[in-house]
Amino acid sequence: MTPLDYERLQSNVDYSSPLPSFFELFTSSTLNQSTSSFLNRHISAGLSTLDNKLRNFFPSLHRLPSLQPTSDEFQLLLLLFLEHRSLKHHSATVLERFYSMTRSHSKKTPNGNLLTPLTPTDKNLSLFFHIFLPYLKSKLDKLYATLKATDSQTANTNISINNNNKTRKTFLFLYPFLHLTHDGAFIAYQFAYLFGFTLHFTPTLALTNQVVRRVTAADTPASSSSSSSSSSAASAAAAATPPPPANANTKRNNKRYRAAKIACAATISAYFLYGWMSNLRRSYGRKMLEQRNLLENGTLLGVVPPPPSVQVSAEATFTLPSNPALCPICRRKKVNAVVSVVSGYAFCYKCLILHVRENGRCPLSLLEMSEKQVVQIFI
Repeated sequence: MTPLDYERLQSNVDYSSPLPSFFELFTSSTLNQSTSSFLNRHISAGLSTLDNKLRNFFPSLHRLPSLQPTSDEFQLLLLLFLEHRSLKHHSATVLERFYSMTRSHSKKTPNGNLLTPLTPTDKNLSLFFHIFLPYLKSKLDKLYATLKATDSQTANTNISINNNNKTRKTFLFLYPFLHLTHDGAFIAYQFAYLFGFTLHFTPTLALTNQVVRRVTAADTPASSSSSSSSSSAASAAAAATPPPPANANTKRNNKRYRAAKIACAATISAYFLYGWMSNLRRSYGRKMLEQRNLLENGTLLGVVPPPPSVQVSAEATFTLPSNPALCPICRRKKVNAVVSVVSGYAFCYKCLILHVRENGRCPLSLLEMSEKQVVQIFI
């Protein structure tokens, strides 16, 4: 690598800048989508299993609707709890904290953009655009897919156009443009951020005037404590005084929050352990059933069972000779021996061909066959 290449690399990925690189934000957004789909799939499977277990123990629950269609709402509540705690205490989403990033409010000044801490209103807007907007988007996507499938099924039927059909057709016509506008706006802002035309990685950040930046030393509590400890003697004396006793309600809330975190972690761990054990039990049961079937058929012991044989029809004109070397039709030694594919019996080539051309059936089993089902025997 030449010095010029190194300088160009440093200009593209500037670690001294408070703004993260395009690839850091893109990786964070991609991981967010993967995590969301992962949670949705496992929450849906968990609700389906829980619903089946409850209905088996309590038959009266069969009257109630299933829990599986509400997987999106359960995921919304889980993400709302996690992201609300993260934005409240760290001014960043969970995955932004994972990549050591935080959010700040961007305010334009004559000297440039001034980054200030997030206000409670900014945090609520972040929560809405990060949690509720993707939830509404997924619901609209599912509604469009359902209506599109229904519309394609009823395209060939004559249906009277009423207000509901007009609303449905309007939605089916306009939603692809709304979907394209939504995705196009996100792609445009990402490209603008990549080339340095904007400080906002997504249009939702631009609407709320928020900027995602790297966590610096000033954001850590250690730096604030070190700066406060290096003050005057009066402040040192004040710091030496014991802090006032904490409020009983605060202690109680901290204990409840800690217990809720432990319970949530234990529930998730128990769910994954239960799913893993259930899959292992089902796999073991299927394997044992296969081995039992193979043992009964003799395949597991190395004995291949014989193929199924076709019996000679009682209405057949010809019968099997006692000598297998003779042809069942002419009762002579087989000449150019061939076999009938539908029954497996051997004949002379001339005898079988003439019989099939005249009758279209096997001489012994009386099963329908053609000349293409006559195969020569080479042994």
